[in-house]
Order: sequence, then C-alpha cells, then structure tokens
Amino acid sequence: MRVANILGVDTILLVLGSLTPELFYDDAYRNAIEAMCTIAPIAEDMGVKLAIEYVWNKFLLSPMEFARFCDEVDSPNVGFYFDPGNMAIFSYPEHWVRICSKHLMAVHMKDFKRSGFVWTPLLEGDVDFKAIMVELRKIGFNGALVSEVDAGTASFTDTVKALTRIMEI
Repeated sequence: MRVANILGVDTILLVLGSLTPELFYDDAYRNAIEAMCTIAPIAEDMGVKLAIEYVWNKFLLSPMEFARFCDEVDSPNVGFYFDPGNMAIFSYPEHWVRICSKHLMAVHMKDFKRSGFVWTPLLEGDVDFKAIMVELRKIGFNGALVSEVDAGTASFTDTVKALTRIMEI
C-alpha cells in the first residue's frame, strides 16, 4: 500500500486466499474479516482502495455474501473489483453489480464461454454485457472499464473496438 501511495495508485486489486480441505469456510471467513479489518485503516491512511476480486477460489461465492463481507469490514477503502468473466460460469454477473453496488470500486471487462469452459475475446462469450451496462448505469458507475483480455485471445485493437461497443450499449 505504501508503494501504491508513493506511485499515486489509488486502487489495488486484492484476491483473498483459497479454501482447502483443511481450511474450513467459517475459519477462512473469520480470518479474512480479521485481516481486512487490520489493514483497512492503513489503506485509509494511505488513501488507497483495496478492491477484492471474485475469483475461482471457492470463497465469497454469491453477491449477497460478498456484500455482507464488505459490510462487516465496514471501510470506505475496502470494496469490490467486478469481473464478469469470473462470474459467468456460476452466476449472473449483472446481479453482482446491483447487490454489491455500494462497494463497487473497479471493473474488469472479460468474457467467458460456458461451453468449452474458455475465456474469449470480448463480446464472443456468454457474458451479457448489455445487462451489465444497464446495471452499471443504474448505480451511476462512471469509472474505467479495464480490459482483462490476453493478447493471445484478441488483439489490442479488437479489444478496444469491443470495449467501445460495450460502452455504447
């Protein structure tokens, strides 16, 4: 966080640890709350936001649970890094926008195809970007839409074109 502060970075993407057979969910939840409550005041002092991204780590599996987690941490500097590609296989990403809206700090744009279980270029997978943009506009989100598309999946030019189309939806 200190380095981010020195560099003028206002938001850090954070991934909470993974569950294992030995680490029970309730213990992981309690540990994560304790850790975030410990570092949240430092983030506040540094002027850095800690945006937690949902990934396939078997933890914070629903938007309701994710929002509750952020509510329990209760810091304006701890929130949600939305990535619809990570959610597309298990849920409806647009639900996360509305339910976690007061905690939304940053947005990745990534697409995913359920059949084949693969990341795709933007607008070529199953992510409903129209529904996502409707929800982002409803909550007044006006931050950046950060592409997370591997250069081997799509060219930068094609990704920019797709992002432009998404923003125009």
